[in-house]
Amino acid sequence: MIGTVLLLLWGPQGIARNLPTENHAQNPQTKTPKDEESIEEAIRYYKAGAYTEAYRLFKKLELTHLRNLRVQFYLGRCAYETKHYEDAVIAFERVLIARPDDQLVKLEMARSYYAMGNYADAQQLFEEILKENIPSPIRRKIQIYLSHIRQHRTRSFFHGSIMAGIGYDSNVYNRARYDEIFLPAYQIRVENAVIDDDDYYHQEMIDLNHLYDFGERGGFALKNDVSIYFQTMSKHSDKNIFYANYTPALAYSTGNFLLNLAVGFDKMFYGSDPYLHTYYFMPSLLYMHSSVNFSKLTLTFQRKKSDSPLNEGRDANYLMGTILVHWLLNKDWVIEPSFSLIKERKIDSSLTNVNHNAGMLRVWSRYRIAPDKSLSGDLIVKKLHYTDIDFFFLEKRDDIYANLVITFTKKFQNYFKVETSVGYTHNHSDFDTYEYRKFYANVNLVKEF
Repeated sequence: MIGTVLLLLWGPQGIARNLPTENHAQNPQTKTPKDEESIEEAIRYYKAGAYTEAYRLFKKLELTHLRNLRVQFYLGRCAYETKHYEDAVIAFERVLIARPDDQLVKLEMARSYYAMGNYADAQQLFEEILKENIPSPIRRKIQIYLSHIRQHRTRSFFHGSIMAGIGYDSNVYNRARYDEIFLPAYQIRVENAVIDDDDYYHQEMIDLNHLYDFGERGGFALKNDVSIYFQTMSKHSDKNIFYANYTPALAYSTGNFLLNLAVGFDKMFYGSDPYLHTYYFMPSLLYMHSSVNFSKLTLTFQRKKSDSPLNEGRDANYLMGTILVHWLLNKDWVIEPSFSLIKERKIDSSLTNVNHNAGMLRVWSRYRIAPDKSLSGDLIVKKLHYTDIDFFFLEKRDDIYANLVITFTKKFQNYFKVETSVGYTHNHSDFDTYEYRKFYANVNLVKEF
């Protein structure tokens, strides 16, 4: 049946103007007679080829009819015809969430990806459709698209972003909550000498990502990622941060699996002095459950090397295993929980605050309020158990670290966006000297390219 439908509908000019059929009109939302009249008016403009006016009307209906598959399908068609390809993809995604096997909508989404120049996603969708029992004329048209993709698709892909912003930290030195600290080893109380102060700062970051594909989709690729970050404090220059990271990786994809073998090096400065550098090996395995949902297993083997007297004795081997799930709950809401097990062991040191085992739960989620606005949250809870008995407290230390960040993002044209974040950190510890709280906030301007 689907083969016949596609043959009848996907003519020389694309999908016929009289679509969608009633199969695409499923609508669990309640519609008023006025709503129905507006929809039919927009459809009349669409059928008459007045795509600009039809697009304007369907855009007005978009947010109040998010689950109306008929409205979303027509919106996608009008967006495609008026070259609003990103809107087209978003509208077709909404339909596919409810009808994931709808080959007609996949065809339209693939064409939209192709028109955007997103050849990788267009190729993936076209190849998925070719696996179905579709009529020969449609199959030939898809093969033409794929041929054009192979001619246009470069093997080299580059992406990057530049960020600049300002921020506030209510507790720059992570000072403990207590003015006096009791030391059981000496049965005395000592004054908390850590500075209690807040500060403002500005920060800049650049991320560069390059991928070179050795051949056709489903083979080897070489990736290179570079990150550079600066944080400059207003008053406390000794807390200025410079951080640089370089991570090359060899990736291999087959079917729904992606294997990534990454190595890396990073270096950090506090103030103007070197503080720490690390080397690491980070293999990962990703499995695509669908075009939007995936699971990922990552192992991190890291060698930490201190560069400063402030960090002396903290040379260590670090091991972390993480399992992550990325799940699209509906058309606008994505959630990404992950869980990690961590083990860190000192190499040659008498310090008692290095060796530890930890478990970490992280939950990141984003909700798209509108096409250009989103709200996200990032929660981290980490339980740490130190394996050495502390010299001063005469017992083993246990911490519970919690951090919550809420971010509002507003996108603008030309890949600009503004991110406003507020955060709260609380480290609870059995040892008074390590228990602290802080608030912080950031406003960042981001340019992607």
